[in-house]
Amino acid sequence: MSLNINRANKDPFYRYKMPAITAKTEGKGNGIKTNITNLLDVSRAINRPNEHVLKFFGFELGAQTKLDYKTDKYLINGVHDPNKLQNCLDIYIKKYVLCGSCMNPETTFKFEGNGASSKKVGEILKDCKACGKLTPVLMGDKLSAYIWKNQDEYLNLMANNGNGDDDDKGGKKHRRAAATASENIQGGGKTISDLANQHGENGEGEDNSEEEEEGLTIDDEQLEKDLQNLKTTELEDVDNWALDMSKEAILQRQLQANSQPLSDSLTQLHEFGQWIETEDPSDIDIYKKVLSLDLLSDAKIMSVIVQALVEAEEIESMNELISSFFTEHKAILIKLINGRENFEEQLLGGLERIVSNKYYEEKALLPKVVILLYNEDIISEEVILSFYKKCSSRFVDKKRCKELRRLVKPVLTWLEEADEESDEE
Repeated sequence: MSLNINRANKDPFYRYKMPAITAKTEGKGNGIKTNITNLLDVSRAINRPNEHVLKFFGFELGAQTKLDYKTDKYLINGVHDPNKLQNCLDIYIKKYVLCGSCMNPETTFKFEGNGASSKKVGEILKDCKACGKLTPVLMGDKLSAYIWKNQDEYLNLMANNGNGDDDDKGGKKHRRAAATASENIQGGGKTISDLANQHGENGEGEDNSEEEEEGLTIDDEQLEKDLQNLKTTELEDVDNWALDMSKEAILQRQLQANSQPLSDSLTQLHEFGQWIETEDPSDIDIYKKVLSLDLLSDAKIMSVIVQALVEAEEIESMNELISSFFTEHKAILIKLINGRENFEEQLLGGLERIVSNKYYEEKALLPKVVILLYNEDIISEEVILSFYKKCSSRFVDKKRCKELRRLVKPVLTWLEEADEESDEE
């Protein structure tokens, strides 16, 4: 089945088509994943790299993703309905594909600024091949930061797109962006799949005319409904929710900001976390920011900082947390904690959210992270024992809270036995 790339346009003769998302569930238990079986065709249809689309799904759904070029598998942790994924794709298309002027999908990215190596994020523009206008992508979320950091790879993909070289070294041919969205104009008796499989051929057609204002309004309303449907868990505590830096929580806060505004202090923490994720600042800059915002006495900054830094630095696994992350940021964490137990608890709470939202399949490594924090003198023995001996839904739901504490129990036993041996000596 084919769909209009701009699904707000209900015209059955709309020229720009894409295949409907198909997905299947693989694995079982904690290792269950959703494989988007036709992501290659979908990304080619909308003229965007596979990595961008898959990353967006991961950010929107708060799940870890994996792209395997050798087996052509595009995986998202957890079970996700194709309709839900299609709604996510609509949001991506509106923000990153459709021209902001004529709503035509024949666009490519242009980058304005000091380049990917600069810490300061510049501007991403959509260059429309139909009306010729440059319209900006709204910056400030994780994907726009990712695209900016990897702009050189995107530009290389676009430059190599039409060279006809099908040498599959390291799966490169699968990483190509589509030639243009006009490949998906139906014509000549060809189906969408036929056109999508023609790597080297670009169809031609007339420019898409500007849509009416009424159509754009419907588009916005529909996307707002789609955003509302992304909510998968009930948020019990607005304080803790406001400190959850997962994509899902940020999205829901943005949707409800007008009807249920956060307190000034929680809004400040939310904006502080987004600043870290977007700017990827140095530890010195973070400390200066904490001082300038007068947050040095607010323990919640520890939960926000650790979650936001993991996102900003795109930490891919628990092993990376163990091998480098905490040792690299040890100095600022100890400086901010300054021996205060409530600050240590918030850091452990942030870690708990990270494991639950991003690395739940690797949760068995949590004890190693806790031991590392203890050995590096970031978290004290007393706080580890008190934090992991009680279970609540303060940072994660109770089911996961119990599971994580069960995993950390050997660490508690080790600490207690070490104390007993010390007393005996």
